[in-house]
Amino acid sequence: MREEPEGPLPESGRPGRFRASAAGRLFEQDPASAEFHGMPEDAVDTGSADFVPDLEDIAPTLNRLLPGR
Repeated sequence: MREEPEGPLPESGRPGRFRASAAGRLFEQDPASAEFHGMPEDAVDTGSADFVPDLEDIAPTLNRLLPGR
């Protein structure tokens, strides 16, 4: 497996795209429900996020996706 780039997180969304290319699933809080919406908006705008639920829906969505839950 490739290593994730080191250093500060750029505003380009590159770390999220890297994880997605390594077969990861990306959850990003819906920007409309986020206190600070800049980062979630960037992930949604770049197409990196696989799921964009409201904050309270993230855990239930993860539970549905995990085997044996």
